[in-house]
Amino acid sequence: MTIDEWLDNLALWARLWPQRPLPHESAEAWFELLADLDGPTIRAGLLAMAADPENRWPPASPGEIRDRCTDAGEDWTAALARLSDTVRAHPYYDPPDELDPALAEYVRSMGGWANLCRTLDLTDPTVRAQFRDHWRIIRRRAQIQQAALVAGGILPELTEGGDR
Repeated sequence: MTIDEWLDNLALWARLWPQRPLPHESAEAWFELLADLDGPTIRAGLLAMAADPENRWPPASPGEIRDRCTDAGEDWTAALARLSDTVRAHPYYDPPDELDPALAEYVRSMGGWANLCRTLDLTDPTVRAQFRDHWRIIRRRAQIQQAALVAGGILPELTEGGDR
């Protein structure tokens, strides 16, 4: 995101929530924490937050905007369909050479490829619900890791037992 896009998004914020503007002293830190996202994505996230009837206030942290902006990722049903296609193409004794990181994390958590192939039954609603919950956790963990990478460059390193 460019600084001009950020300023446009701050102007949008001021129009959406005139009663709660982002403090000027916070704008630079928020920009640094959201700089890896593009301007139109942040704009869409702000508009989605304003349109949400349960959200009456502006975001309290850059993480709320990041969550709203990254919610547009792959739906769990699409991921389950991709996993199902991969299981059909590769039997339990022939694991695929490449899986995207999120699906690879799911396969590891299920005890490996062979175990997953033996236990994956897409007609069972419990299996589908467990995959949905697992997928949300994996995506949330990836979002936290991404935020930590972004914040790691601008926040001081915290050490256990230290004064700073």
